[in-house]
Amino acid sequence: MTEVLSAEQAVSLQHVVEAWCATQDLPPQLDAAERLAQAVGRVVTATTLAAAATQWGPRLGYVGPTLACACHHSARFVGYRRRWLRGIAGEVQVSRAYYHCSHCHTGQCPWDHTQGLDRDAFTPTLKAELAYLSSH
Repeated sequence: MTEVLSAEQAVSLQHVVEAWCATQDLPPQLDAAERLAQAVGRVVTATTLAAAATQWGPRLGYVGPTLACACHHSARFVGYRRRWLRGIAGEVQVSRAYYHCSHCHTGQCPWDHTQGLDRDAFTPTLKAELAYLSSH
């Protein structure tokens, strides 16, 4: 498994959290401190996911005016479609390119495919976590 956070990034984030903790009245009980840490983690995760969605920009998944369809015809770019995704920290909305094939009457969003998404709203990370939890 590759690291997604460099050592420098981890130290930088640690400093931010330490500064925040210094301004808080932290709970004296271990279980309450753990619940607070989990809540902080959810806020950090949700904020990071929302910021990433913003940085991805408005042309998410656009590959040109047409796209090859599974029926061997061309699907044409129609516009952008919104989609809600549910991840480990909550939900985020993205707007991605939508293509429609007039021959077989199917639609596709290339970004969904590259991200490993299917018709469910769950992100691959959330699906993996759910699978892990259900097996233990």
